Amino acid sequence: MQPSNKKSTKTALQQESKVVAPQEFDAVTLKNIANSEKAILIRINDILTALPSGQGAIIVNNRTMLPMNFIFTQLGFTVTWYGTERKVVATKGNQSITLWIDGRFAIVNGEGMTLEVAPMIYNNYTYIPVYVVGLISVSSVQWVNQTTTVNIYNWDKLHYGIYWLGKNGDYQKAISGESNPFYSPSKPTVILSFGWQPGGVSSKGRPDMRWVYSNDQNNIDVWTQNKWIDDGYNVGVFMWTQFADESYPWDAEAKIWSVNSSSKNRWKKSDGNYEYTNVPNKRIGELFYDTYTKAMQNQTNFTIRLVGYSFGHQVVAYGVKKLTERGLSHLVPKRIAYLDPAWTDGSFQQ
Repeated sequence: MQPSNKKSTKTALQQESKVVAPQEFDAVTLKNIANSEKAILIRINDILTALPSGQGAIIVNNRTMLPMNFIFTQLGFTVTWYGTERKVVATKGNQSITLWIDGRFAIVNGEGMTLEVAPMIYNNYTYIPVYVVGLISVSSVQWVNQTTTVNIYNWDKLHYGIYWLGKNGDYQKAISGESNPFYSPSKPTVILSFGWQPGGVSSKGRPDMRWVYSNDQNNIDVWTQNKWIDDGYNVGVFMWTQFADESYPWDAEAKIWSVNSSSKNRWKKSDGNYEYTNVPNKRIGELFYDTYTKAMQNQTNFTIRLVGYSFGHQVVAYGVKKLTERGLSHLVPKRIAYLDPAWTDGSFQQ
C-alpha cells in the first residue's frame, strides 16, 4: 500500500487491520516497559518536561513510545478519541493526524501512509512511536543518545540560543542554572554561528556541525564536532534559524544590527508565516552576546575560539565588539575564524 494510493481510506485501513494484532506483553516485558519510564527524559522546546503520572515515555521492542494526548496537547492540538473505532484524531488549524490502535495505517494532513510501528494502549493511554510526532509540520523530534532524551520542538514557538554538542548529533541547549553533559567550564571552547538560512524552518534543522557531500568521486558524511570533542573542546552552535529564514539575504543580515529594519525582528513559524508581535526587542548580535555571556559565565579555561559562517561572521564580530566595550576581556576569543564571510551592499536588490 502506497501513501499516494487514494482509492479508499477505509479499504486501506481494513487491509492493515488484518495484519496487525493487538499488543500483548508477558510479565517480564511489562516490567521492562515500566522501568523504561524512569530512564527517558522529555524536553519540549529545550525545557525539561515532566510527564503526568502513569504517562511516562516507554521503550517497547527497542522503540521509544510517547503518550499521544499529552504530547500533542502541548503542541497546541485538540485530541479526540473515538472508542468504537479505536481511533484517535489530533487537529490544529489545517494540520491533522488520524491513527488507529494496533493498526499501522495513518492519515497525515489528508495523505495516507503506513507506519513502521502501530500505536498501542498502555495504562489506558494511547502511545505512539516518537517519529510520528515529527510527521506534522509544526513539530520535529530528535533522540539524544547520551542522555536518553527525546527533544521535541514546536516550530510555532520561538527557540534560539547556544547549544552544546555531543558526538554524532547529540546536543543540549545552554540554560542558566542547569547542568549540561556536553559542557565543562574547565575545557577550551569553540562556538560556531551560521548565517542566512532560507528554508531552515521547513527543513526543521537542528544544531550540528555535520558535513554531508557527495559527487561522482566522493561520498562524505562527517560529524566535524567529533574531532574537536576528541581533542578536549566544548563545541557549541549559536542557533537563530527562525530569524535567519528569510527569502532575501539582506532581511536576515539587517536583524544582526537592528530591530528597526523593514523585516523588524520577525521570526518564521511552521506554516511559513512570520510572527511580528511576540518577538524579542533586541538585535541578533545582542541576543548572541546575551546567550554567549550566560553560557560562559563560569568558564575557567579561556582558550576560546569563535567561528562565523556566511553572515554568522557578523554575529561573531558584533559579540566580540561588545565584549571588548563592556569590559569582559576574559571572554574575548583567542582566535576568530570567518568561513565564507558574507555581507550585502544593496546590489542584491537590483
